[in-house]
Amino acid sequence: MISVKLWGDGLLHLVEAKLEHNHPVSPSTARFMRCYKRMGDSNAVDLVEQSSGDRKEMECENTTEIGRLKIVEGDNEAIQQFFTHMQNKNPKFFYLVELDQEGRLKNLFWADARSREAYQYFGDVVTFDTSCLTEKYDLPLVSFVGMNHHGQLVLLGCGLISDETVETYTWLFKAWLTSMLECPPNAIITDHCKSIQAAVAEVFPGAKHRFCLSYILKKIPENSEDLQNSKQLGSH
Repeated sequence: MISVKLWGDGLLHLVEAKLEHNHPVSPSTARFMRCYKRMGDSNAVDLVEQSSGDRKEMECENTTEIGRLKIVEGDNEAIQQFFTHMQNKNPKFFYLVELDQEGRLKNLFWADARSREAYQYFGDVVTFDTSCLTEKYDLPLVSFVGMNHHGQLVLLGCGLISDETVETYTWLFKAWLTSMLECPPNAIITDHCKSIQAAVAEVFPGAKHRFCLSYILKKIPENSEDLQNSKQLGSH
């Protein structure tokens, strides 16, 4: 349990913290914990190249609602308190929250001090990973990922989103760009989604936008077939 109090300076201050577990342990979510996320070097390159590649091309366009964030009473305050606590521990911790018209959590972005520092060295090419938005996962999590000089993944920020609209991605990209002191990447890799394309064009107009490798490989047979059909028609 964490308790905070609004002081005269207009900021929330941590007044009490009880760090023992106050909720049932959930083994099914253990795979999301940091200690379970170690990845081999060979897989790291594949992930950056193929990020979000399993999603169908039209999935993003047709599914603007990925399910409202599962927020129950008290969660908004708990989230705000937690991130305020993190920011008090380290002023370089960055987060932004977007609320809907009813005051409920709509979208959330955060980047810790390590991610912000790493971007200065490994932010030339950034992958925007949306693989958790597939039906396989019950978690509307997106992440910004880079790669260091050892070919290892470097986390550059995370977000929780409530839909896949242009407005949401634009808000998210602007939040991330603000956390990185308005320094855009030279290139960004995403999956093939019109909403993402529009948001990238607006927020990162000078960046080279590339699609993940798996999408390109999937399109090669289709384009080759179209080319072959055109040649056959031209021969008649």
